Amino acid sequence: MWLTSIFAVVCTPAYAHGFGLRYDLPLPLILWIIGGALTVLLSFLVVSIGVRLNPRMAAPVQLNLLRWQMGRVVTGQTIRFVGRLFAVGALIVIVLAGIIGDQTPTRNLAPTAIWIAGWVGVSYLSAFIGNVWCVINPWAALFEWYEQALPSQSAWRGARIGWPKHLGVWPATALFIVFAWVELVWDGRSIPSQLARLAIGFSVLTWIGMYLFGRNTWLRHGDPFALAFSVLARFAPTEMRVERQPSEVSAANGGVTISEREQRVDCNCDYEAPESLRRWILRPPGAGLLDTKNVTPSLVVFVLVMLSTVTFDGLMATPLWQRIENTLYEGLSALGNFRLAIINTLGLLSFCAIFIAVYRAVATLVANATVADPASFGSIRIRMEHLWQRALSTGHRDRWRTFRMVYIFVRDCGRPCDCGVTGAYHRAS
Repeated sequence: MWLTSIFAVVCTPAYAHGFGLRYDLPLPLILWIIGGALTVLLSFLVVSIGVRLNPRMAAPVQLNLLRWQMGRVVTGQTIRFVGRLFAVGALIVIVLAGIIGDQTPTRNLAPTAIWIAGWVGVSYLSAFIGNVWCVINPWAALFEWYEQALPSQSAWRGARIGWPKHLGVWPATALFIVFAWVELVWDGRSIPSQLARLAIGFSVLTWIGMYLFGRNTWLRHGDPFALAFSVLARFAPTEMRVERQPSEVSAANGGVTISEREQRVDCNCDYEAPESLRRWILRPPGAGLLDTKNVTPSLVVFVLVMLSTVTFDGLMATPLWQRIENTLYEGLSALGNFRLAIINTLGLLSFCAIFIAVYRAVATLVANATVADPASFGSIRIRMEHLWQRALSTGHRDRWRTFRMVYIFVRDCGRPCDCGVTGAYHRAS
């Protein structure tokens, strides 16, 4: 009992990004920026010195866990149904708690469940275990159960509108920016009733998208959470996959390699595929980032938006941003009580635009340096592949992501096209 009393006095509540107090950095911001930049620069210098050029690079061996009974049980229909049932129940409880529960953020389930368990928790699970969201997604589960309840020949099943190819994942990118605005700017982000209404609105939007374009199509192109968790799952040591044709599995290790893979399931695990075509792959962490087959310009922008919004979240807690915010707040008195929201909204959008523009400028400079001598681009590409492989072995995930995405964009920008536009933007999203 006395231990409980001590903990109750000493311990303080933990907060997520969506609500709670912030703190100032213990050192000046400029020292953090210089230290981070020097760390990245010196890391790549060490890597570049240590790497020896070797154009032959074998694909990492990957193990199919479905060879064993335990793997088939974990990925079986029973576990999937239980996980989906739990997720659907959690969604219903969160909405009800937000509407009829105590409206104090720290005494209501909704803010904690959404910002900590739903967003942060699933993000970590996706990066360190695998794309669990494609299994437990409650909106996809409810819509799939709705489709299964209809007759097989019903006109209410299937997509009604084809997804325009030029849209790529731009709708998901726009919705993710809206989500970032809700998390970082909106005053109602910690009010349970407001979060419950948002959850209801997102549910309606998601089901309309699935109804019009088809469940899997919407998850791959329009759902910001399904896309974000699938991006994070590229870091994970496991992956669910369906092969077009059964791959020849090595008798020695029972695995398949990246070169054998023909189709990737991004958002929804196809449990209806024949057992011989299903794979649950155990692979080296980060190996999913080596797959650039389906990387489009719109997906690159989506990843940059993810990075820039998280970076802006940290910037908002710095004295530098507080000074900018206070200066603008005093100078925009004509905007009334909406000043703070407008300032942070413009800051968020401007920061995303600057982040993407700087990235694009650096990629263009590197690409232009190789256009004059096309033969040199091949050697640079091989060198970057080896730098990437070495970076994978260092264990720094942020550097994996940055280096790999730079390589993807530089590779594509280095392919000139007939219209004079670089290949990455000439190609359909």
